[in-house]
Amino acid sequence: MDEEDLLRENPFSSTKDYYGILGLPKDCTTDDVKRKYKSLAQKLHPDKLSGNLNGGHGTKDAAARSFALLHEAYECLQDEEKRRVYDVYGHEGVAGSESKEIMSMSKRKTREEMRREFEYHQR
Repeated sequence: MDEEDLLRENPFSSTKDYYGILGLPKDCTTDDVKRKYKSLAQKLHPDKLSGNLNGGHGTKDAAARSFALLHEAYECLQDEEKRRVYDVYGHEGVAGSESKEIMSMSKRKTREEMRREFEYHQR
């Protein structure tokens, strides 16, 4: 996902691809996540972008939403537990009212056990 796509991304979408937002493969390390976030954060910070969006016609609000989405992706993928849950359950596992329950259950289950349970409940 390039910078312009990130600016057009709907931050309220329930199908967020945090790896795609950061432009990283799923097998990346936490150091890769940190490096990529810092790089993109410098480019997409609202104070640096506000006059450059859409040929100078963008809004600081759009830049702030994009930056918030970037930060949300970073917060999820840099935390080992959240990342493990995200890899199994997707965005639903780390956001919303059920996320705390899922996170607490994930401490006691392996990744495969969580995946089987999730697939069972999706039926």
